[in-house]
Amino acid sequence: MKQKIACIGWGSLIWRPERLKIQNYWFEDGPILPIEFTRISSDNRVTLIIDEEAKPIRTLWTLMTCDDLTEAKESLIKREGVKKDSLIHSLTQNDNVTDEIQEDIQNWLKEKKIDCVIWTGLSYSDKTNKERPSIERSFLI
Repeated sequence: MKQKIACIGWGSLIWRPERLKIQNYWFEDGPILPIEFTRISSDNRVTLIIDEEAKPIRTLWTLMTCDDLTEAKESLIKREGVKKDSLIHSLTQNDNVTDEIQEDIQNWLKEKKIDCVIWTGLSYSDKTNKERPSIERSFLI
């Protein structure tokens, strides 16, 4: 049986999906998630991520053109240019959730009658960013 797989998106993924295996339309009724510009990328761009301290906003979503979860995650891994598959998250309607964000995403999945969903799970912390970026910290740089 074919799976209906969604991809939740924000930021450059929307206007620059590149070779991500998605349909050509982003729906505007994705789950409400705390998204903020709190990550400095390796090329020093400030980027959007899920940030528990951020104000929740409506995200966008699209359907993947593939029906295999592994293939869908691989497609997002390639698009995002990440080396670790642990940075690409997925959730099904029946998975055990571990936090409020996953619970919100799972409730949205059930409401939309979608089998599973993938999204990018980068954090603000990496080799160059040990602390959460803030406006206050930017004045110190």
